[in-house]
Amino acid sequence: MKKLIKKLAAAAAIFSLLGSTTAFGAPVWPDDSGVNLESEAGVVMDADSGAVLYGKNSREQYYPASITKIMTALLVLENCSMDEMVTFSYDAVYNVEAGSTNAGIDAGEQMTVRDCLYAMLLKSANEAANALAEHVSGSREAFAELMTQRAIELGCENTSFKNPSGLNDPDHYTSARDFALIVQEAWKNEGFREIEANLSYQLPPTANDPEGLTVRQEHKMMLEDWTQYYDPDVKGGKTGYTSLAGNTLATVAERDGRTLVVVILKGSKPDHYTTYTDTRQLLDYGFEDFINYVPAEQETDIAGLREALQTAGAAGITEQTELTVSGGSVTVPAGAAFSDAVRTISLDIPADAPEGTAAVLNYTYEERPVGTAYVLAQEPVMQPVEEESEPTPAAEPESETSAISLGALLPILIILAVAALIGLFIWYRSFLAKKEAQQRRERMQARRRRLEESGVSMEEYDRLMKERQEKLRRKSR
Repeated sequence: MKKLIKKLAAAAAIFSLLGSTTAFGAPVWPDDSGVNLESEAGVVMDADSGAVLYGKNSREQYYPASITKIMTALLVLENCSMDEMVTFSYDAVYNVEAGSTNAGIDAGEQMTVRDCLYAMLLKSANEAANALAEHVSGSREAFAELMTQRAIELGCENTSFKNPSGLNDPDHYTSARDFALIVQEAWKNEGFREIEANLSYQLPPTANDPEGLTVRQEHKMMLEDWTQYYDPDVKGGKTGYTSLAGNTLATVAERDGRTLVVVILKGSKPDHYTTYTDTRQLLDYGFEDFINYVPAEQETDIAGLREALQTAGAAGITEQTELTVSGGSVTVPAGAAFSDAVRTISLDIPADAPEGTAAVLNYTYEERPVGTAYVLAQEPVMQPVEEESEPTPAAEPESETSAISLGALLPILIILAVAALIGLFIWYRSFLAKKEAQQRRERMQARRRRLEESGVSMEEYDRLMKERQEKLRRKSR
């Protein structure tokens, strides 16, 4: 019975390609009922497409605690070189909450930006965060304004920063979705990824540590000796805790060419380990139930794309305009085809779009944003056409008997003109043939994709087509 059902399904798919109106629905968004977070808020986002795959209270405001230092690191990396020297002021060292985490650096001491970043991200040293903020902006208050402005640029809607460390402040807050955008941007920075890849780092000697302090990664999912939580897919992240924020955790994981960002806010228990079990649930859901497509590999109907851009009113798009699709990724449920995502065209070009961008392709799935890509337009470089020059008459010899008269040249000119016309006609026929061949290849590629999506081989399709043509011939006799 099962074999019969499979055959009927395959037959239905084949006849849909032969002109049937049968349609098959795309897979629905994966069921998330199995995800039960103990923390108050959490989100999992695909880092390449920006698609939010799951969220719990993802737009509600919470205190971020020390995961704030990811934003601090991003701004430092964007505004400083690693070898710049940072001087620790008295205020940077001592204007922190009693008992908060530090690396034992005293006022007046100096470290490179690189050393400060390792102390801040691995040890969560608050004096390092303060010193870096003062180094970039002159004061922690000015740096906090820069943090909030950068968050707005990244699309954050529920975020306000008041200090570079994440220590308690009632006006220092974010949301899980907003902070995922911040982590996504930080992960694009090579310097940030390099720091996150290290599990330990040796700081230079200080007055309090003459031999230099070794700082170590505190994210338990990156530590093999924490077997209960260790995950080799986890490549970076940051822990956080304050009395107001509770436990917080930001995580980046990579598997099979995909990168996920998970942010957990307001962990449910004082021991903070539920932030790791919540993160594990979201990583399993995001990796197992979704797949990614690269638009540049899927948007092969350039002629159709050109027509869509012209219909949308894109300026300067002609039949001669060369179009390419660049960047971006699209995340859809596992088992879905790229064509199951709905594409819309936007002519509102963002400031950070690649040069030559004519439009932005926005993709949705069940009305959820699942990715973007850019359409780059370029006019073809026209090669100058060399005009045929008439043969230069030979210099008249001194003897009048060897001179060529105009009457003798006329037949030669006529022959050359006819030859040029014939050559032009042959070139034009060749051009049409090549164009038709290209269109045939594109149609064949489109047909092959549809067949692959339906689970039907090209040979089976050809066989059915021959059978159908034979039936039509029999009926016409």
